[in-house]
Amino acid sequence: MVTEVQSHGTDVFQESLSFFKLQGYTFDSVRSIGLQIIAKLVSYVKENPNLDHVTVDQAIEALEACGVACSNLGIPPATIFHATHDHTPIYWIIITAPSDDAIKEHLRYRILETILKAPFPNHETRVDAYAACLGDRSYHNFFQLLRKAPGVQSATVSVEHTLSWGCDSREMVEVEKGRKGWFYVRWTIPRFRARMRAVNSIGTEFVAQGRLWSISFSLVTNPELVKFPYGSTIFRMYAVHPSSFGGYFEGKLGVLKDRHTNVMFYNDINRTVIPVRLLTQLDQMNESGRDEVGDLLHRDISANWVVSNDLLPTLHGGCFVYLYGHVTSN
Repeated sequence: MVTEVQSHGTDVFQESLSFFKLQGYTFDSVRSIGLQIIAKLVSYVKENPNLDHVTVDQAIEALEACGVACSNLGIPPATIFHATHDHTPIYWIIITAPSDDAIKEHLRYRILETILKAPFPNHETRVDAYAACLGDRSYHNFFQLLRKAPGVQSATVSVEHTLSWGCDSREMVEVEKGRKGWFYVRWTIPRFRARMRAVNSIGTEFVAQGRLWSISFSLVTNPELVKFPYGSTIFRMYAVHPSSFGGYFEGKLGVLKDRHTNVMFYNDINRTVIPVRLLTQLDQMNESGRDEVGDLLHRDISANWVVSNDLLPTLHGGCFVYLYGHVTSN
């Protein structure tokens, strides 16, 4: 358990650096100092919305020194870096941020990247971190950093990581806020057909309108289990825990072979209204559940959209997915 320390007084970060330079530190002393560093860091971000370079540099240096000491003594760094006192350190770093702008909040990103070198030890710590990105703030950019962090994975990331090229650096999902709660999602998918042939499904996750969403394409390979013809490509959208569910998503989907196609994307596939359901079966699966993920996707007979294969790219081509919509209460 993390014990809170005051932000004023002796500089815990500098003291810890002096400690780790000494010889003969023990398991208990490293753990104690490590938890003090985390507690100091939590207090600092709570009390200072605008972080300063000097303090952040000291904190990162202290965290890195702690990580080395943990490695030397066989201490899992996650037991310190993801220690919980009400919430994890990552939760407090994100929820106290004025924004998730990568430039304005680059100091927070540096701290997060340092902490995330220690894998999420369990599903609860990942969910706690995700929760900080939801609600009124809708911190999609912070979420994308967390989503691909090592440790216990969400279902769609786990499927991606089963492929040597599953996390293509050119793949990205971008979110913009529109008027009156509407949002725009742009999802760039390299080598779409090749990846679909490999695992029959491609998914991603994003944060918009205060919720965590999972969207995916899946290929119908067993028409006996579903109501769609063999070879159909279907698109699904779910809310993901710890998001709330209920209400309806009203929006439009567009799929383009070329980002520069001179077609208004919202004319490609008609507007639809779908109930917001929770992706309860998939969100806690780890990498060992790869085959089960595809099976569950195929057994769920619902589809938000059936996508015409004429809209999809050739074997080695990518595609660009555009989603535009909002959540209504009824």
